[in-house]
Amino acid sequence: MRAASEGGLKAGVPVGGIRISREAGTNVLTMEDYLSAGSAFTCKYMPTRKVALTDAGVRLLPEQRTAYVFLPGGLGTMDELFSILTLMQLGKLGSSLPVPLLIVNWDGFYDGLMSLLTAFDQTGALHASEVRQVMVANTNDEVLEYLAQFYQLPLPER
Repeated sequence: MRAASEGGLKAGVPVGGIRISREAGTNVLTMEDYLSAGSAFTCKYMPTRKVALTDAGVRLLPEQRTAYVFLPGGLGTMDELFSILTLMQLGKLGSSLPVPLLIVNWDGFYDGLMSLLTAFDQTGALHASEVRQVMVANTNDEVLEYLAQFYQLPLPER
């Protein structure tokens, strides 16, 4: 996530970070090394972080362009993904405008998850229409193309 944050900072957009006090592994660098004062928050418990994650993506005005982008990760990432998917399914995300959710399936990392979601749809536990804002991207270019299309923005030149 540090690379994504530093890319946003380089592009001149606001960036914030939320982490729990002891994430998996003990060699995680602190966000304070690269984020400005007041934009890095550490939570003691996971539910607090999930509330902040949900709130960070809410769009109340058309000019607010947010997205939930899930990169390959561990159990915490799955917990956050399923929390957002559940809120989308129930129509309780709290956003008055649609918010895109992207699952970045680099090297097939999320193939098993996609099979599970397909099984949910086939058994009626989840209907694809309930999470229509979800997009699976296999490359960074697909992520950029989708977000540009979603927000009707020109693609940046490379």
